[in-house]
Amino acid sequence: AAFGVTVAVAAAAAAAATVSVTGGSSWAFLASSSDETDIIHPGSNTSSLKLLAASSTSKYLADDNSHKKIDKGDRTTVEGQVLRRQLTKPHHPYPLWDYNWDGRMTAETTLEAQTKSIDEPLRGGITRHIILVRHGQYHETSDIESERSLTPLGRLQAEKTGRRLRTLQVGIDETFGPCPIRRIYSSDMTRAKETASIIAKHLSHMNLELPDARLNEAIPAPIIPVRPDVDAEDEIDENRDRVEEAFRSYFYRSTATSNDEIDEEGGSDEEHQQNNNSNNHEFEVIVCHGNIIRYFFCRALQLPPEAWLRLSIFNCSMTYLMIKPNGYVSCRMLG
Repeated sequence: AAFGVTVAVAAAAAAAATVSVTGGSSWAFLASSSDETDIIHPGSNTSSLKLLAASSTSKYLADDNSHKKIDKGDRTTVEGQVLRRQLTKPHHPYPLWDYNWDGRMTAETTLEAQTKSIDEPLRGGITRHIILVRHGQYHETSDIESERSLTPLGRLQAEKTGRRLRTLQVGIDETFGPCPIRRIYSSDMTRAKETASIIAKHLSHMNLELPDARLNEAIPAPIIPVRPDVDAEDEIDENRDRVEEAFRSYFYRSTATSNDEIDEEGGSDEEHQQNNNSNNHEFEVIVCHGNIIRYFFCRALQLPPEAWLRLSIFNCSMTYLMIKPNGYVSCRMLG
């Protein structure tokens, strides 16, 4: 689907008007190409922001001056630290929050609505919990992907993480009740698939989904501060669209309510009891790779993705991000 976004914000005299959102996000590569119609700078005071009418193949909203096609031979840098054509930039300058980061903003979750209301918007909505698990230790000596399997230590790491997730799923007591982990996703790389399979054996009432190659390991964004020993220009060009597409597929606020979810799920009495005790929360586990997890962490918290290598996470560690119904994102654990 196209990632274009049209946000129509009524003037102050008509503050009750709805906000129409169709698809997309407001994150941009400085040099992304797109079909641009009427782009108004995010700082504009106009009450109608026509951000972008993107073509069906365009994956990113473009920055104001980024409608030119990417020239991979362009060696222009930003202060000598990063190629300009590979730098990412939000429509709202840091540290401002983009309230429509996932293209699902509603009239109740605009900045104006949330600053005027004393109650948290969409209190009856579902909070999404995404637990990112790095794969276990693996054999790195072979160039054949199928042979880059988990070591005995890596399998033990996966077993321990599976038992930890089982504790979360079952719950400790009424205060720290069950966490309804419903799905496990993994990349299409051997070490991640094996880790996901081991973890899945410890969990019940959930689906182990088909591997997703969009989650495969890569250098997802430039590295700042620079690393002269890492020549990643071509790899970034090759993989950044794919990794960003994966982020958008898994990270978004839920627009459903708890009653909608329970009615549609069906299932056993035990599953219904788990849903009723979950207090409007749902959990998903994504087993993938260190670089991808660090990129997702930065993107979800609206931090510069170029900072991803400043973070460090361990094999089979859990990075836990929470997305509230109003679109707020917070980190409860970093691997």
